[in-house]
Amino acid sequence: MSGKSSSCPIYLEAWLMTSQPHPFVSLLNPIKGQKLFSRLQRHLQPQQAITLLTLLTATYPQLDVVARAPPPPVADASILSKVERKERAKRETETDNFLLYVLPGLDRIITEQCGLGLINGLFGICFQRMEVWRVASTRVSYLHIAMNRTLMCSPVLRSSLPYYRKLS
Repeated sequence: MSGKSSSCPIYLEAWLMTSQPHPFVSLLNPIKGQKLFSRLQRHLQPQQAITLLTLLTATYPQLDVVARAPPPPVADASILSKVERKERAKRETETDNFLLYVLPGLDRIITEQCGLGLINGLFGICFQRMEVWRVASTRVSYLHIAMNRTLMCSPVLRSSLPYYRKLS
């Protein structure tokens, strides 16, 4: 296989509908896959990292930590049954692992390799493929990373925010 990339268009919809959940998501759901992701993403070429980010964005709602995100904490844990507390603790552990192993890699890819146009495209995928309110309400939403990158890339947006005006 030559080092040149193919000019054939990728049919994203057909590629994403191979199975439910997508095989890439099935790899990221267990802790071993998350640890693999954190090691693997450092060795990817920029185009491969962006492809990985795009795939993850399109399949984000299928991740266990998003689809089965723990509900907001209750003020009094004694009202939960023992089974509910155990299930909540398990989901919290899964979420913490995702935050520890996967999110820093996404942050690195977004901050180092994504410009404003690519961020705009990622938001377009988000708005087309997921219920944004549901994903944004989880602890694993990387939308805030993308929003922060948008602010850093856009001097117009940055100058309109009082926080950034104080730093200048």
